Amino acid sequence: MLCLLALFPTIALGQEYIRVPERQTHTDVKAGPSSGSIVLVLIPSGTVLPVVKRQGEWIQVRLSPELRLGIPMRWYKNEELGFVHDSTVDVVKGRPPAQASQEPPVGQPPRQYVRVPPRQTNTDVKAGAGSGSIVLLLVPSGTVLPVVGRQGEWIRVDLPPELRRIGTPMRWYKNEESGFVHESTVEVFER
Repeated sequence: MLCLLALFPTIALGQEYIRVPERQTHTDVKAGPSSGSIVLVLIPSGTVLPVVKRQGEWIQVRLSPELRLGIPMRWYKNEELGFVHDSTVDVVKGRPPAQASQEPPVGQPPRQYVRVPPRQTNTDVKAGAGSGSIVLLLVPSGTVLPVVGRQGEWIRVDLPPELRRIGTPMRWYKNEESGFVHESTVEVFER
């Protein structure tokens, strides 16, 4: 029995984990070990995932359904495994590093987010709060964006630079920091 107890810490200490470093807002989790593979989900800074194996510069990681709180792509179907490039993460051996909390600090109310629902392929993000305003970009189903404020039935949202890769930017989109979506085109939730 003592031999078994002595063995378990060794197994736990041999496990590797990846962590998305603070120097970046997100990293891509891809379906396969290549830069041409589709992106399943963008995981935010501080996310910790267990390593399954390595394939050259690519690290296969175990995914969890909670990752839908990141920015899932429309082809993400709650896969159990995905790949990250080793240049986009820190690798830690042993016990999992502390995960950055996605919860708001104590004393602050939960933050509101919008999600493009699965019933739509995408939704427009406009420059202003009105149907006549120009469209900055189209964001795909499953995209989650933080709410900044409201103007009637229009919701102002933060626009991270990663949207240029996952959405369809219009030619006048200049990496604006915020935009507007109509409340009828998104689902609002808190966390």
